[in-house]
Amino acid sequence: MNMTKNTVPTYGANARIMPNGDVLIMGVIGDWFEGLDAATFTGEIRDMAADPIKVFINSPGGDVVDGLSIYNELASHSSRVEVTITALAASMASIIMLAGNTVRIPENGLIMIHNPWTVAVGDKNEFEKVQKQLEKMGESLVGIYARRTGQNEETIQAMMDAETWLSASEALDLGFVDEVLSDAPAADFANIDNETVDRMPTRMAAQVRSYQAAAKLNAPSAEDAATPAKKEKPMANKPEGQAAPQSKPAETETSQAAVAAAAASATLAETDRVSAILDGCTKAGLDSVFAQKLITEKTPIADARAAIIDQMAEMSKGGAPSNGHIIVGEDDRSKFLIAATAAIIHRAGHASMVKSLDQDLVNPGEFRSFSLADLARHAVETRGEKTHGKSRKDIVKMALTPTQGTLYQGTSDFTVVLENAMHKILQAAYAITPDTWRRFCKVGSVSDFRPHNRYRVGSFGGLDDLNENGEFKNKTIPDGEKASLTATTKGNIIALSRQAIINDDMGAFETLAAMFGRAGKLTIEKAVYTMLAENGGNGPLLLDGTALFDASRGNIGTAGVPSVTTFGEVSDLMAAQTAVGNTEEFLDLSPAILLASTSVARKAGVVNASIYDPDAANKLQRPNEVHLTYSDIVGTARLSGTPWYSFADPNVAPVLEVAFLDGNEEPFMEMQDGFRTDGVEWKTRLDFGVAGIDFRGAVKNDG
Repeated sequence: MNMTKNTVPTYGANARIMPNGDVLIMGVIGDWFEGLDAATFTGEIRDMAADPIKVFINSPGGDVVDGLSIYNELASHSSRVEVTITALAASMASIIMLAGNTVRIPENGLIMIHNPWTVAVGDKNEFEKVQKQLEKMGESLVGIYARRTGQNEETIQAMMDAETWLSASEALDLGFVDEVLSDAPAADFANIDNETVDRMPTRMAAQVRSYQAAAKLNAPSAEDAATPAKKEKPMANKPEGQAAPQSKPAETETSQAAVAAAAASATLAETDRVSAILDGCTKAGLDSVFAQKLITEKTPIADARAAIIDQMAEMSKGGAPSNGHIIVGEDDRSKFLIAATAAIIHRAGHASMVKSLDQDLVNPGEFRSFSLADLARHAVETRGEKTHGKSRKDIVKMALTPTQGTLYQGTSDFTVVLENAMHKILQAAYAITPDTWRRFCKVGSVSDFRPHNRYRVGSFGGLDDLNENGEFKNKTIPDGEKASLTATTKGNIIALSRQAIINDDMGAFETLAAMFGRAGKLTIEKAVYTMLAENGGNGPLLLDGTALFDASRGNIGTAGVPSVTTFGEVSDLMAAQTAVGNTEEFLDLSPAILLASTSVARKAGVVNASIYDPDAANKLQRPNEVHLTYSDIVGTARLSGTPWYSFADPNVAPVLEVAFLDGNEEPFMEMQDGFRTDGVEWKTRLDFGVAGIDFRGAVKNDG
């Protein structure tokens, strides 16, 4: 690294690379609270030629993503990395320390590990998304801890679940560190002049001076090194007009030690204060802005706790309960998110459609007449930034700029509002779009995109007689049948440019979001009917290589229009189906749903509803023996011609299955800053699969 003497690169108030090559990480990880950001750290550390690289850590932790990036940079560096904990390595700092080839800690040092956490805003889908992100991050951290310490992952996970604090000796026993130091650690601070230290942030400067004092106290003087006998310290300069005091070396050493100890204690106390405030705000459901205010104002822990309680009470006005983690009451920010979302939905003309899904989005309040640019300005000003004198283009750009979250970079309030409005309209349009496939298909779930098998086991038949000795016979487990289903992803991207926001173009919300919602529902509908139309309308091939409907399966009736005769034949064919591998066990299935083109369905409805036989010459003398055979008759324009299908109840004898990834039946929406478009983009996807899984619960008639 090209660095002149006494030059200290500035890339955050909590970290420095010193002129001698030592790396100081003395505060929060990540660029929230002006901490150590990974981007600048990477640029500095990759140019370092020092070997070894000495890293000194005293940190309560911080951003997971930045922390992992810093860990990876150190772990992959060509130089040897020696890490020393000066007081505390908590949370992500305890990950970064493991990048060292050796890790040392003083006797009074501490290490803390826990699960990653964050603060989130949104509906259930957003919280599920955040939960999955936290789980993935947690798995990554568990792997690092386990590989470095030699502990198994179950042990590490249990420690993280419990938020475990380790003393130096405990950390050594568990493999988190390699050495416990009897003396306070200190980097080579002796060569750092006062001018350089003065340019550091106040807190870091105090820590460095305390380490300098400790190093000076512990280092022998030149005379001490040359003369084994104990030397007295020289007398202090005599103040004008006073007698020179008598030399008291023991007291002088004690005084210097006390100063160094006090400085180290103050550093640890400050770290504890920051950690306590962050932890308290997280458990209370308060955002990072409130936590930062308490930290920067040097609020003592006791006063911070009182302020947190007051803030919780303020947020909970109106009787809203608190669960200890999330405050249900609405603060100004959450009110803005809800009301601004409602305003966009109202202006897009979808209020009545969305109302059925979310009553909170009924009243836009003061934001009723706000344009998109007005909402952007309000969002920027609410987070404390000034907009006076700025153009609408600049304000919109500011509103779309991500804010700093407590775990990773989060989206701004304005983009949250846009996403909420888009997602609610999409969900509502999806919900009200009619479909027919649910009426005759089974709804299932798969956990990933691999093929998932569906098994239909064989039958034991009847129980056997005991043999002549009164003994029970062994029963052979019959073979079963297998079907397979694989989920795939369907989706597209909606973009909203900055120009559209400035021009107050509501097209994305008026039409595109609703169209995407309807498209999601229709995508499944088309997939089911496309599969049913395979092989000339006989459905998909099952794993045995034969189509779903085939004469060999006994599920194709004598061609004819819906009538008492053909209805009766369907009932007979279904009832005659037998269990897998046992032709003596009849399943006694009954038809429940009839599926046909709209014209054929109307004729079938007449036959099904008639009390008297509609085919008899004297219709008032012969009861209809197939009256109400079907509980549901589905007519659809997606079928044409004369064929009609009968299905048993899909919960009893499923024939076709539509399975969703992790059971999520609605389209899922993700947002990101526009890469191709100067604005924001929403990616909408739907993960599902359709398959034929059994033939016994269905009969086809070609009409």
